[in-house]
Amino acid sequence: MGKYDIEALKKENSYYNFEHTVTQFDVDKANMYVELIESSRNNNRPTPGDIVQFTTKHGDYYENAHIETVNKDVYICENAYVPFIRPDKKGGITCNTSGGAWTHIPVGLKLIGKRKKAFCDLGHCGACGNGAIDFSAEVNVWKYFEPEPLYGDYSTKLWRKLYISHTEENERYQYLGDGIAWKNKYKLDEYINKYKGVVFPGHYINQIVVWCYREKTIHVELEELEKMNLPETTIYLNGERKAKMEVDDTNKIIIHYANW
Repeated sequence: MGKYDIEALKKENSYYNFEHTVTQFDVDKANMYVELIESSRNNNRPTPGDIVQFTTKHGDYYENAHIETVNKDVYICENAYVPFIRPDKKGGITCNTSGGAWTHIPVGLKLIGKRKKAFCDLGHCGACGNGAIDFSAEVNVWKYFEPEPLYGDYSTKLWRKLYISHTEENERYQYLGDGIAWKNKYKLDEYINKYKGVVFPGHYINQIVVWCYREKTIHVELEELEKMNLPETTIYLNGERKAKMEVDDTNKIIIHYANW
């Protein structure tokens, strides 16, 4: 008996079921693929459809990078949509995936475990709107760090990375791309200190790269907030707002408790 029956496949394909209705044909196809995927994994070498936890030399971390092809090297997609698949002639699968960015990495990866991953193929209606069925199978998970990292052990797995540029005309510092700005160098240094930031040279004149703690805001009742034995701080969100602050050094997070 396969992993899926009609009811189980419906749970993963609510939109498809609403428009086309899950049939036994779809169930049989999903179960065929699950068996094919899981039986074709290789613990000594990456296989198309596997996952790689990928960290670039710039410190960008991708938990679920997709392995598309494996030849002399491994072709991966950092952020992939659910891959369409079909059987290949070698007893495995061929992937056809959208997403980006794409890059090549070496074949010699470190196996770190297994994980469920979603795949899809056309259902009994063929090529039509919302005509693909999703199903999940267990694949191998690998790990790879690009060599010669620019920022040592810092990565976005835990840390926040900010590209900050200095505008000469009015001495304003601005983090490009996320709407964060500081009135002057003093305010910027205050932010870096609060979020335990480490500064690296940027990629061009008047830019720095800052690795710092992430932030999280938790809304609590006023009575609960007043009882918290935590230091007070100021959050700049459409003006100055008061909050209490807790530092999670393990997960690199500044937690703000607030009632607004």
